[in-house]
Amino acid sequence: MLKLGGYLNLFISLLHIAALFRPAEAFKITGVSGPMARAAAVWEPLPLVLTLFVALVFAGFGIYALPERAY
Repeated sequence: MLKLGGYLNLFISLLHIAALFRPAEAFKITGVSGPMARAAAVWEPLPLVLTLFVALVFAGFGIYALPERAY
């Protein structure tokens, strides 16, 4: 089950990275276009930086879950 969770986290990470190429559409689909527009008003690249940070967090969780060792 942990392995499945790891792969799902990596998949979600890849989706976030893919969203960086079409952020307006991705933010609209996920329902965060309003908050991301407010974030962009503070600093224009902030929505992309936040999305990249979330992708890295999911990737970290996925990589952590994939090793075959017992905890």
